[in-house]
Amino acid sequence: SDYTLRVSATDDFGFALHGAPQAFSTLAALPRVMLSEVMAAGIDGEYAEILNLGPGAADLESLALRGADGIVRPLLGGASPLPLALAPGARALAAGASFDASLYPSLPAGTPVLRASTQRLLGRGLADDGPAPFSLVTRAQAPVELAEFPAPPLHCPAGASLQRDEALPADLAAPWVCGPPGGTPGRPP
Repeated sequence: SDYTLRVSATDDFGFALHGAPQAFSTLAALPRVMLSEVMAAGIDGEYAEILNLGPGAADLESLALRGADGIVRPLLGGASPLPLALAPGARALAAGASFDASLYPSLPAGTPVLRASTQRLLGRGLADDGPAPFSLVTRAQAPVELAEFPAPPLHCPAGASLQRDEALPADLAAPWVCGPPGGTPGRPP
């Protein structure tokens, strides 16, 4: 939910101080997020794009990727000094520690790039000839699956990403198609 807060204080002598209105949002207990794009472009260029469908902000530190091996790997290699929330409609990239953002000059400024503790996503990375299935889950003791990448049997041109049909609801199976070479990280297809 979105709120506006304004702090006002008055002392015993009648002096008053009024702060400026500040907008803030509460986090959704289970965010409505989807995996919207997957790029398997070698060690430095692979990423999985996360899209927050709203209505509330999504706590990115509470999310992880679970690969075919069943291991749950946090999106961040360490704790963030500030809460890391993804606003409704915003996108973030999950990447390995070796991710090189300069490979994507059209990446919008301010797009969060969440670097895992491993050099590549899911430990061993995404296979260039067809990434294995994985899912986006909560980091709870019993992880809840929020979105999945089903590893569609597509043979895309070199350097092209795989993109989910974002018009379909996140809880429905959706077709994945080959995106443009270089992908569309941080932007709609």
